[in-house]
Amino acid sequence: MAGQDVKALLAGASLPRDTVSVCLRGDLLADFHTLEAALAEELSKPNAGMLTSGAQARVISEEIEGLRGQMRDASLTLTLEALDRRQWRALLDEHPPRKQPTGEVDDRDAIGVNTSTFFPVLVRRSVVAPVLDDDDWDSLLGAEGVKGKLADSQFDAIATKAWTLNRSEVSVPFSRLASKTLTSSGSA
Repeated sequence: MAGQDVKALLAGASLPRDTVSVCLRGDLLADFHTLEAALAEELSKPNAGMLTSGAQARVISEEIEGLRGQMRDASLTLTLEALDRRQWRALLDEHPPRKQPTGEVDDRDAIGVNTSTFFPVLVRRSVVAPVLDDDDWDSLLGAEGVKGKLADSQFDAIATKAWTLNRSEVSVPFSRLASKTLTSSGSA
């Protein structure tokens, strides 16, 4: 656009960032599902509308909310930032895809990198907050003689966020909720 101050834009530029939270108390998930099942059972009773049944459903609901609070308190929120273009290319080069004996890329690495070695490094390089030391990373991801604290699905959520920050388009997003709110309040 004509008239833009490129130097000012560059001075204020930053790489894409996002957050992902993982609950480190997986044991609480089983309790959550048990309470959810108990609530569903309570609400399905024929007398679900009666005062005593409604009171029991409320007690269970309060327990669920208390448990959700415990899970939030036990969650680690990571802030991830995309790598700059040179860092990204260097990381890709450091982790070429595995090859089959025929010379074809191994199916596990169809995205163009050795997925076994690439994603742990990408995650570590992408997390900018909180600052984690090597012991923290070993505890989270596991290491020789150390059982990791993340399930594969939790690691995948973090790795997917890191991949997306580096591979997705960055543009001005549209918020359907904000637009709907502004339109319905007459401010649009």
